[in-house]
Amino acid sequence: MRREEDLNERRVCIDRLRKAIEELRELQAKVHQCAERSRLVDALADARRAAEDLSQSLPVGLDPSDLVELTAVLNDYLERLYAPFQRTEGSLKIFLGNLRQLLNDLPLEPPQLRELRSEVERLEVWKRTQHFPAPAMWEMERDLPILGRKLQAMLEVLLAPSSDTVAGPQKRRQKPPVDPHIVDLKRLVREFYEDITRQGRRGDIHEQICMRLANHDRPPNVKWRSLSWPHALVRHSKAVRTWISKAIHQAR
Repeated sequence: MRREEDLNERRVCIDRLRKAIEELRELQAKVHQCAERSRLVDALADARRAAEDLSQSLPVGLDPSDLVELTAVLNDYLERLYAPFQRTEGSLKIFLGNLRQLLNDLPLEPPQLRELRSEVERLEVWKRTQHFPAPAMWEMERDLPILGRKLQAMLEVLLAPSSDTVAGPQKRRQKPPVDPHIVDLKRLVREFYEDITRQGRRGDIHEQICMRLANHDRPPNVKWRSLSWPHALVRHSKAVRTWISKAIHQAR
């Protein structure tokens, strides 16, 4: 009876973990959009400060009303740009709160689960989301893919057959585990592709994707893994373009 209860609890944890991974992917897309906006926000904030400073030091006889009006327009636009940031930060706090409860409910064995949880708790986004100030968007964009890989690894540990759940003297042959790094990398490529096409940008899409990937992880076991994505595109154009094209169309 106890064994059956343990198996049922394990199945529930697996379902909850799968759902959390899907929610995290949606959250990553929102964070990526906010990170793209952050550069515009920084530039406009600099322009607003410059307008405010200039309005205080105009030569006598010049009317500062235009600068005051410009500052007001910039303030209004910045507020609208910041709105998704606040919603995304709120969504992240809720997600991580629910994830904490899920991790508390996971079994303590095997030891890999404890090790993975320890790695999750060392992430900056995990530590700082509950405190002020909240992590910056670029920190979220950096840490959430790592968090996703850790959750995927936890799921694989839970799905792996244990000695007391495999019937018969021999275990069934398991499919090779999916590399979570590759899964995350292909997802990121598809997000970049969708963002570029949605914005209607012209030019070489593969080149634009490589510029965005920059020094992001490269696939293992490829000749160009030691090069940045832009350099790899120059030196191994056909191979890089083929890999990106397959990643784009894999789930389409």
